[in-house]
Amino acid sequence: MAMNAAQRLLVGVGILCASPAWATPSLSDLTAAQDRQQVLLDDARDLRMATSRVENDMGQKLRRGIRECAEHSGHLARVGQLGPSWRDALQSARVQQRRIQELSVAPSVAPLIDERFTARTDVFGERLAEEVQLYQVSVRWMETDIRPRIARCQPELTVSAAPPGDESVAWVVAWMGTICAADGAGGTRAINVTEARVVRVSPPIACWSSGQCDCVPGPITTGSALGPT
Repeated sequence: MAMNAAQRLLVGVGILCASPAWATPSLSDLTAAQDRQQVLLDDARDLRMATSRVENDMGQKLRRGIRECAEHSGHLARVGQLGPSWRDALQSARVQQRRIQELSVAPSVAPLIDERFTARTDVFGERLAEEVQLYQVSVRWMETDIRPRIARCQPELTVSAAPPGDESVAWVVAWMGTICAADGAGGTRAINVTEARVVRVSPPIACWSSGQCDCVPGPITTGSALGPT
């Protein structure tokens, strides 16, 4: 079919959409969406574990009557980074769950779905609901206690060390330099950091370097902080 002048212009600048048939959802699209949701929910769970570890450490000090800002500065700073990352991971999972539901009812996909796809989607929905509920509990403590402390104490990130756990991935806070992480194949990968952010390290083996990776990676704990001492 011949294109008019306007259509030729759109093609020339890459704006004209592909044929509608190309955009028809398929069962493989649903499978890919579910696989992606598995990753997002795992990230949300792991970020929850990292955040909860820092919150629990701080809570233990508070229960012992330790309330000085200096005693909580590092914890407050890490929670200030980990909490939003956990929230963002949950939001991504919520968006992905909606995409899965939309794909599941698409006319080109719905007749092909069997019990395996339905069961997997249901499991994801249950996991997401549980994670959201746990996040809401954390948010209540954040709003009533943590945020006021952050405003009052003006915390700063400091290096934290703790015995490594049994996690397969560590979410750590870094703020400058290079995180030198094991790549799982006997080598090292460099993660450059120029501002405070949360970094995913899997396997949880890494070290911090001011420039090139001139340190020896070792086990790290999720929820910890890596940076200059």
